[in-house]
Amino acid sequence: MIDRANFLEMLNEIRRCVLAANGEIFEFEIGEPASMELVDEIERRYGVPFPADFVYFLTAVAGKVDISWGIYTDDWFKKGQQLPFNCPENGRLYWNAEQYLDSEIYWFTQNPRNLPFLEQKILLSQVGNGDLILFDTAPAGNQKPIVYYSHDADYEGLPQVAGCFENYVNSLLKLGLVGDDFYSLEPFLNMETGGIDPEQPNALAWRKLLGLGLV
Repeated sequence: MIDRANFLEMLNEIRRCVLAANGEIFEFEIGEPASMELVDEIERRYGVPFPADFVYFLTAVAGKVDISWGIYTDDWFKKGQQLPFNCPENGRLYWNAEQYLDSEIYWFTQNPRNLPFLEQKILLSQVGNGDLILFDTAPAGNQKPIVYYSHDADYEGLPQVAGCFENYVNSLLKLGLVGDDFYSLEPFLNMETGGIDPEQPNALAWRKLLGLGLV
């Protein structure tokens, strides 16, 4: 798995590309790794082990990551017209170990209203438009898929955006942390493999536009 030094290096490269495109960095917080004691406390509270790769990132990379950027210039809009899909204009990556001690976050897992889409789910992050990015804990194994819940979807079910947390983070890093709403992610999804694919044609065109390396 990626270590903290490589993670920071990739984030700094994304920041460089965004600023070179006359974009803005709104948040750029990478916390220190969380303690296993905190993870143990969280898992006791929730009554389930958290995905093994998520625990690794929390304890070896960063306990909290809050990064967001935007490019809203006329020049960027014009450049984006060369893409065969709507050009992303923002990016975000967020997780926070300490949020799981918050009663509001705990509510999602307890699911007091018995909402079907929350059954066996653990919240990863909330999108600005009210959507949710969730761990699906139903499948067997110590790594869990990442699924997306939309509050106003025109599709059925919860589409999978990554087979596991490690793939989710690695794919977003290659794509410059593009968006976190479904319609920003959709051009880069491979429905056959069930996840973001940073090597497919749309992704390569986007990475070239943003100036991210293709190696």
